[in-house]
Amino acid sequence: MSVEIVKKQIADFLRSDTPEVLAIKGAWGVGKTYAWKRYVEEFRDSISLKKYSYVSLFGINSLDTLKYQIFEQSIHTRDIGRQPDIDTFVNNTDFIIKKIGKNSLKFLKGLPYLEKNYATIESFSFLVVNKMIICFDDFERLGDSLNIKDVFGLANLLKEEKKCKVVLIFNEDSMDEEQKENLSLYREKVVDVELVFAPNAIECVEIALVNDNKVSSLISEHSVKLDIDNIRIIRKIERLSRLVAKSLTQYEPEVLRQAIQTLSLFALSYYSKDERIPPEEFLLKYNSVGYYMKKDEKLSDDERLWHSFLSQYNFTYIDDFDEVIISAIKCGYFDDSKLISEAEKLNQKIIAKKSDNSFMEAWYQYLYSFQNNEDEVLEGLYNGAKNHSKYISLNYLNATVVLLREFGRDEQADEVIDVCIESMKQKDEKRVFDLSIYPFSDTITDKTLIKKLNDQNQQRIEEKTLEEIVQKIANRDGYEQSDLITMSQASENEYFKLFKSKEGPNLRLYVEACLQFRNTHQQQEIYKTITKKTISALKNIAGEDALNKRRVQINYGICLDE
Repeated sequence: MSVEIVKKQIADFLRSDTPEVLAIKGAWGVGKTYAWKRYVEEFRDSISLKKYSYVSLFGINSLDTLKYQIFEQSIHTRDIGRQPDIDTFVNNTDFIIKKIGKNSLKFLKGLPYLEKNYATIESFSFLVVNKMIICFDDFERLGDSLNIKDVFGLANLLKEEKKCKVVLIFNEDSMDEEQKENLSLYREKVVDVELVFAPNAIECVEIALVNDNKVSSLISEHSVKLDIDNIRIIRKIERLSRLVAKSLTQYEPEVLRQAIQTLSLFALSYYSKDERIPPEEFLLKYNSVGYYMKKDEKLSDDERLWHSFLSQYNFTYIDDFDEVIISAIKCGYFDDSKLISEAEKLNQKIIAKKSDNSFMEAWYQYLYSFQNNEDEVLEGLYNGAKNHSKYISLNYLNATVVLLREFGRDEQADEVIDVCIESMKQKDEKRVFDLSIYPFSDTITDKTLIKKLNDQNQQRIEEKTLEEIVQKIANRDGYEQSDLITMSQASENEYFKLFKSKEGPNLRLYVEACLQFRNTHQQQEIYKTITKKTISALKNIAGEDALNKRRVQINYGICLDE
């Protein structure tokens, strides 16, 4: 049912004073409650009845409690959607409140002689419920002692005896079998009008996003592309998008666009159970170039579906900036230092890309054209890769090299590899040579490229000093297996000189970085070697004088007895 039709039906319901029961049903997250509250506020001034009460059934265990909740939550219809203040308090009073007051009812409960009769007092408050609009929500979370048939019975009583207009909001799919059975039994007898709330993606963003700004526009664009018809997910995306937008104002607009594109996709994957949505583990390893180069028969049905889905969304692969964005979906906040660091890098790439788009333009000619332009495409890839070498990713480099070789351009392929590797060295991003930590290593297939990357990585390992490795570990930047090998091969004297060269807080960080391997549960030989050399160096320092002996014993827990 179109949202506009639902909205019109709700407007007609609110403008009429005829007692009736309106049911609004829909799937989880489509925004039934959100839409109802928005519409009842929008039509506030044209509502025929003058009292309104919204009641969540969550945890309510008795009819007496439910009746009292109707009374307690009642407000004047002109106050719908407004923040409570002294004026709304005065407006919401009626004759029973003037006599004993809502708070007085709670006070009376504490009096010894009335404590046992408080249920009667709660029921007494129900006497003033008359000619009201009453909304019952959260049917799926009723208390264990209250049955759905009791709520329908009360709704019928409110309509027939109290001349009220009653709204029931529920999700059939979330009900248990008993609730579904009672719903089927009583809805025909009680419900006068039943509306199905099932907005499409465009309608969902129109309902969920009330602000008209750049962030809302980007969320709307990507939500519609992903066909997100769940308002709860859109609101989660909106919250994180507005958080990240505050930190990205000084960068190129493409940085914010990528952040919201990634947020939208991974939030949908994280919260949705739709099988057409690629799961997180697939997204983390996905890169579009790799899949374009794969033979179709090697893809499963799910992979073909997901690849098509991501192609339509223009999603290629995740980078370091995306990883910061993705982590916020699970933890609910952004690591500002990492966010700014990766945003700076991405911003520089975008600026460089704007100045020279020859490489990607060549790829577009290959991917999105049937023209007879083999030489033009291959020359474009060759020249574009060289000119773009400072920013080219490994998977694009590999795809370019593979394509050049396939058409007999081995010399050009080798030249592209050499130019790109030299650019990587100049940028001092040497870890990129380590294929063991590259998330898309299975897409790197060119043997010459693999060999040259491995050669550079081995040279990088050999160039590392003990101090560089310990500093990295002390800064909590992690370590690689090659780092452990270097540490195990360093001499006791190198450890001694390293510790003696440091003072202040850094000294403790360096020593503890080396001693951490004595506490590991995995007693590998390499850990034992590092620990042995570290302790030996500390014992040599302790042997210099009585003060150093005390420092080593007390500060680092080293036993100096033979």
